[in-house]
Amino acid sequence: MTLLLALDIHDGAEELLGSAVTWAQTLGAKLDVAYVDEYDHYTYAMGEVALQPVLDKQWVKVREDNQARLEALVATIPGAHRGKPLMLFGRAYVEIAAITEAEGHDAVIVGTHGRQGLQHLLLGSVAERVVRQAPCPVIVIRMSSAA
Repeated sequence: MTLLLALDIHDGAEELLGSAVTWAQTLGAKLDVAYVDEYDHYTYAMGEVALQPVLDKQWVKVREDNQARLEALVATIPGAHRGKPLMLFGRAYVEIAAITEAEGHDAVIVGTHGRQGLQHLLLGSVAERVVRQAPCPVIVIRMSSAA
């Protein structure tokens, strides 16, 4: 059995990873960990051709740092349950559903902040969209308010 943990490596990652490891241990599963980079740096250039080389160089550094953070998180998973780090690019819920189907994961684990009202309307819910799109069961873990 293989689980996919989809997380934001910058926001409560350790808390969510700890919960996902518990699930993996309970189920005797491997735990792949995915981070989806949703940002397109060209959006920030606003047509300034002179900025492109600078932004390209900086964006490579940001993505290298994100990959290193993802790998460091995966390295903390006990060996018997450690899967692979998956760095994806695009809309989070679309990429999570696609990799889940492509890799044949048995379930997806995602975190939620449980936002409501205006916050939910403005920020949306990746977890909610994953539940709707994923081709397998989804385990949604409510993160603490501090995360």
